[in-house]
Amino acid sequence: PMMLSEMLSEFELKKVEKAVAPLLLPRGTPHVMSGGEAGYRVKGHEVLLFTRRKRWNNQNEEIELDLAKFKYVRASNLWHLYWQRASGKWQGYEPLAVARDIEVLAQEVLRDPHGCFWG
Repeated sequence: PMMLSEMLSEFELKKVEKAVAPLLLPRGTPHVMSGGEAGYRVKGHEVLLFTRRKRWNNQNEEIELDLAKFKYVRASNLWHLYWQRASGKWQGYEPLAVARDIEVLAQEVLRDPHGCFWG
């Protein structure tokens, strides 16, 4: 069982919901063009943004592709942003790795100036 201190508060969850809402809107990007949709899940202090779509060679099967990970570090009161390399390993997003507000990081993912998130 997860201890309460290992979870985001209701207030923090509302901020997450507001911050990621623009990321869930339909986009004309390679990851999402084929009828896919974006979603997110919260586990502990991590928020994982992903897309879900039909497998290109089997329309009866859905696949999920991870796009971005936000991690809250309570000790420093900072959010960290990660992108997933082709190898599947998560790496700190160097142009803007840390922010006090998740909304700042979510806006960076939305803009995606380096093509790290949406392809």
